Amino acid sequence: TTTFPIPTATSTPSEIVRGPDGNVWFTEQNARRIGRITPAGVITEFPIVAGSTAVTPNEIALGPDNALWFATVEQHLGRMAADGTYTLVSPRPQANWGALVAGEDGALWTALKADPLIGRYEIATGKYADAGKGMITGFTTDMVAGPDRTFWYVQFEPEGNKIGRVKY
Repeated sequence: TTTFPIPTATSTPSEIVRGPDGNVWFTEQNARRIGRITPAGVITEFPIVAGSTAVTPNEIALGPDNALWFATVEQHLGRMAADGTYTLVSPRPQANWGALVAGEDGALWTALKADPLIGRYEIATGKYADAGKGMITGFTTDMVAGPDRTFWYVQFEPEGNKIGRVKY
């Protein structure tokens, strides 16, 4: 095992993904940054700011457009290029974004933590829709793309602890 200290000691890293550039990217909740680590262990941190206010990234995924997509506690979705530049959008008011997953249809899909539903964000048009209302019955914390246009998800209370699959 090899570990690499993050430059911001109190950063609280939470989610991690392999990027399109061969590096590994991760969210730093307390530092309000997204980090990139090279295979050699060199870390670069990118502050995430909306206007003049730092925001808290909490989820990260490789999108269907081969860019990094992240969600923030402050209800934004962000698209980050391999050079660390990013844009923020707010396609759904009061969204408590959960897992982000690239779909085979070219959209970015998400499980909303506070609502028992799955959402679909069309990258090409910037449109969002609650696509999975009624498809799931509990709170979803993580999701992964499966074969044949399916998503697998983990679900906890109030409907019990389950693993689910949704075809889209």
